[in-house]
Amino acid sequence: MIIGQFTDSFPPIADGVARVVQNYALWQHKDGDTCYVITPGVPGYSYEYPFPVLTYHSFSIPFKKNYRTGIPQFDRQFYNELKKVKFDIIHSHSPFPAGELGRKIAYDQGIPFVATLHSKFKDDFKQYLKSDIITDLLIKRVLYFFNQADDVWTVSESAVEILREYGYKKSVFVVNNACDIVPKPKTKEILDEINKRFGFPEDVPVFVYVGQHIWQKNIKLILDGLKLVHEKNYDFRMLFVGDGDKRQEAEQITEEYQLTDKVTFAGIIQDRDLIGNIYARGTALLFPSLYDMSSLVVKEAAAMGCPAVLVKGSTTSLGVKDMQNGFLVENTPESMCEVIIKIIENPELARTVGENATKTLYRSWEDSANMAKERYRYLINRFSRTYSYGS
Repeated sequence: MIIGQFTDSFPPIADGVARVVQNYALWQHKDGDTCYVITPGVPGYSYEYPFPVLTYHSFSIPFKKNYRTGIPQFDRQFYNELKKVKFDIIHSHSPFPAGELGRKIAYDQGIPFVATLHSKFKDDFKQYLKSDIITDLLIKRVLYFFNQADDVWTVSESAVEILREYGYKKSVFVVNNACDIVPKPKTKEILDEINKRFGFPEDVPVFVYVGQHIWQKNIKLILDGLKLVHEKNYDFRMLFVGDGDKRQEAEQITEEYQLTDKVTFAGIIQDRDLIGNIYARGTALLFPSLYDMSSLVVKEAAAMGCPAVLVKGSTTSLGVKDMQNGFLVENTPESMCEVIIKIIENPELARTVGENATKTLYRSWEDSANMAKERYRYLINRFSRTYSYGS
């Protein structure tokens, strides 16, 4: 089976979609199958992977820091090379240029086309375009894209409702996201390494955020909550990992709140072992996002026994029970503050909740990727039978 993963987001971009595609390709490019990744290229980045990566010329997106796009059909060398590949199935991970290219290639080659909804595009459009009219027009375009797919996927049961809100009426297949961090013991060496690297005192609670630094992720709620914790004279450290167009504003707010001695902005970290060790040192992951559908970082943290603090009723809180395998807060600074203080005052509770998170929330990418491959085979067989009957 020759699989094409078409994505507008791939390393060195560090977001959830990039990690999904990377791990799909890693685990699907084996056992006699070949998995290609097709994505806009980032100048200077070396795409050295166990699987083939085809990139096309791209340019930066002004309103989305670190992201790139392009018109793949204009890169003739890339396009000619791509057309030589005879795919069995194509999977697109966005309705934008790379995803649209996947749809076109699938149509041209007469093969099944899969499309996954990873993001709440309506929220993105509203945030960046500031226009309900343009947002509605773009959502219609997104809906058209998914209606052209032979199989539409989402990353959680609750994410299906987002597709319904957009107007999608057909069946939806759910493949849950997973984790590429393997659970391991929290050794003293690991904890000491993180303390030394970031200057953390040995016995002080450390809270962690990993992800894009954008307001849709609700990161200001973290800062607002920490401000209240600080004013109540509790000691802690906070580590933000990642980047985004609101990082500078978040750093400015940190200064205004007089939290600079307690909050560290580490930037993007690509080293997955280091990310795992950061979770190991973390007392809890603070992830109050109302934007994510099925956050990878919750599962990553769970792998290392680091419980997540999530907003009650959010899509990403699906499967999390308060004070059992995670912590749930209201979408207010006061509630965030209250739960952080509860965690600080009850370290044994946090450890127990983290252990339960490992047992109930962790899932390997090998399992998810293999589930996807089984679905691909079913679709290829179904498509072949339908096409043969139709001819």
